[in-house]
Amino acid sequence: MAIQDVVNAVTARLGSTPVIIGMKQLAADAVPPRVVFVPTRDKFGPAERTNGTTVARVDGSGNKTWAGRQLMVRYAGVQVHCWGADIPSTETLVAQVLAAIHLGIAQDLDITQIAPKGYKLLDGGWLDQAWSNLGEVWVGNFEFAFPVLDQVNPTAVVTSIPETPELETPGNPPTEENGG
Repeated sequence: MAIQDVVNAVTARLGSTPVIIGMKQLAADAVPPRVVFVPTRDKFGPAERTNGTTVARVDGSGNKTWAGRQLMVRYAGVQVHCWGADIPSTETLVAQVLAAIHLGIAQDLDITQIAPKGYKLLDGGWLDQAWSNLGEVWVGNFEFAFPVLDQVNPTAVVTSIPETPELETPGNPPTEENGG
């Protein structure tokens, strides 16, 4: 489970408003409205579940996609930049993003089993950013609680490994003794 999972859950709830991730996206040539998730610093804490209790991610259909024993909790720091055309539209976007985060985490990601609510909104405020000259920006500082498991969540499954010939190095041709 990662920040991209939160971005996906928010995107599904905001409709046509672009939701993107990464510091470089702040200065991208674009116009409001948009939401940019910028990873910051992480904190770590002890496992919330003990005695070998497993943690499972549940997808939107209620299917468990992976499980494992929780080793610790990663509290991923993220700044969420909400950029609107003016203050009223930005305030509306902020309310939509807060609701999307709350519902997305509770219903899609089910990380509420890791920490209360699965996230903390630490603080928020209005920014005067050079890149936001086309509108107004509110930034919320969040921590999202993700389990660190003894089994890594696979993003790709290797089903076969292609055979490759041994590489020759100058002065050391392959032989039967060294794999050639």
